[in-house]
Amino acid sequence: ECVAIDSLPFFEDFESQPTGSSNLHDFAYCWHRYNNGTTYFGYPYVSSSASYNHTPSGNKGLYWDNASSSSSGYGDQMIVIAPPIDTTVIEMNNLMVSFWATASSTSYHPEFLVGIMTDPNDPNTFQEIEHCRNIGTSWTQFEVPTAGFEGFGNYVAIKAAGQSSYWYAYVDDIKIDAMQEEALETFADAEPIEEEIEEAKDDYLVASLAK
Repeated sequence: ECVAIDSLPFFEDFESQPTGSSNLHDFAYCWHRYNNGTTYFGYPYVSSSASYNHTPSGNKGLYWDNASSSSSGYGDQMIVIAPPIDTTVIEMNNLMVSFWATASSTSYHPEFLVGIMTDPNDPNTFQEIEHCRNIGTSWTQFEVPTAGFEGFGNYVAIKAAGQSSYWYAYVDDIKIDAMQEEALETFADAEPIEEEIEEAKDDYLVASLAK
């Protein structure tokens, strides 16, 4: 039975999840996947190849195939969505979302968006929090704090960033945890700086218009 996440950390290494394929509708238990492809709608899927795995002593991970267009049966949107968060006990703007990712080759340059959704079946509800770039052929961990998120929704999601290029990539060991005190303090310290930058921009604009 699938239930909402009501305690943290939540961790998914896909080791106990069933494997999939490029044209299989089934996905990881209690997770959602959105892919609007007509033929290759199974991406990303859980693969049992050791190359796609980051978990120590494991052999599974998510295999992504991002097409450069929506032609030939490929979709132009791919999103994986974690089980819902129970917002009666967990605040959506106090999370640290992390995952490990790698490109399959130096020829590919995958990018991902981390965000929040209100409806796992509607890609239009995806609200971006951070754009994760510079993914090479070595496993790299990305950590995305949700501090400052003021939208709605209780689904954490990872989305392939656009169709600008063709790439293969692997994602594993997704973790949703509460933000640690140090991260909260860093975010709080950054807010006044951002406000000062915006104020400076406004002052510059007013001065320019006055000339």
